Amino acid sequence: MIDLGTLGGMSSMANGVSSGGDYVVGSSQDPGGAIAFRWDEERGMVAVEELLSEDDVDVGDWRLQVANDVSTDGRVIIGTMNRAAENRAFLARLGDGTGGGGGGVMDVEEYNRTLYAGAGGIASAGEFLSWLPMNGAHHRPLMMTPDLTGDMCAWASGDFAHHGGTSTGLALAEIGACTDLAGGSVRIGGAVGTTRSWQDLSLGGASRLAGQYVLGEVDWQPDGTPLLLSATGMLGGWQANVGRAYSNGAATAVSSGQTRATGGVIRLRADWLEAVSLGNTTFNPWTSVSLGALHVDGYTESSGPFPALFNAQSMTHVDVRVGLTAVTEFSSQTKLSTTFEVAHRSGTAPGASGQVDGLFAFSLGGGRQSQTWVRAGVELDHKITDNLSLSTSVHLATAGRDPSIAGSLGVKAVF
Repeated sequence: MIDLGTLGGMSSMANGVSSGGDYVVGSSQDPGGAIAFRWDEERGMVAVEELLSEDDVDVGDWRLQVANDVSTDGRVIIGTMNRAAENRAFLARLGDGTGGGGGGVMDVEEYNRTLYAGAGGIASAGEFLSWLPMNGAHHRPLMMTPDLTGDMCAWASGDFAHHGGTSTGLALAEIGACTDLAGGSVRIGGAVGTTRSWQDLSLGGASRLAGQYVLGEVDWQPDGTPLLLSATGMLGGWQANVGRAYSNGAATAVSSGQTRATGGVIRLRADWLEAVSLGNTTFNPWTSVSLGALHVDGYTESSGPFPALFNAQSMTHVDVRVGLTAVTEFSSQTKLSTTFEVAHRSGTAPGASGQVDGLFAFSLGGGRQSQTWVRAGVELDHKITDNLSLSTSVHLATAGRDPSIAGSLGVKAVF
């Protein structure tokens, strides 16, 4: 039996011993209450807070009260800490013993949230960017854009959107061209665009995605029928940069990483044109089924006391929509389209899995998700000349995977 001593109080209690028996951790009573300690034969009992201080880590107003376990080399200690009435698990990693930094202490609960926010946020933003062209710039088939005089067209459009559930901003800029075939019963088009997203994370962290996509569409209105059938597909790739911030005692640390995301969507849609007419308004019901996929490469963070390695993740989604578009013609130059739709998307939920360097593995989120929401929008089309038109739209959505609010501006020319 060895008397471990105290830290100036009346008692101490050992809770854990390293596998080699060289280190003991526990809790000692000092005049301020319980305080976590580490004991070894060379230095005796030392408060964990003091050991961290030697590595220039300030725990601030947290008090490390209990140490429960310690690694073989004595450098990793886990336990509980307290601040006012708040109790949290901590993980402390000490430097190499030479002083001058290299250590850190994490709030385990908060740290795990940042792991999910970092990798899960990239996956969510990649999903949003994959679907943005389909339900933003191409929320209606090319044949439902303003009719102008000519068999070939070109367009440019821009979208800005915000997803309130994840506080993610989205933007799109696109140019494209189309042509009519088979006497005007078939329209084919193609586009290239750039999209980006931005999301502020907790404690000053940030996630940014930027990249490009290509898109193609084929519309067909069978002769003598009111049906408009369309198939649209897109493929995009984005560079993701994330700065994941987390508490390091009283300070804030940032671990940064970069990765690539690749996504694509295929949509099949059927519109029943002018199913009902009331005055100068026609009602056009429609439905669509889409399949989307996203892959995010694995990546390793750098900097900070607790960088992590994140595994790759792949997601697939099925999106089904039923809607009604009312088109009101105010004049031969101007019309207003009002759309109401119900959307349902099911598939893979965003997640985060991997390892914190030299400490522990994690797997957060993921699994399956299924959401249903409602979206409404208005779009104003105005023919400036017989060969040029301008369109602007606003869409609002309830909680789901579509942006909460989105606005679009586009110009179309024919020749």
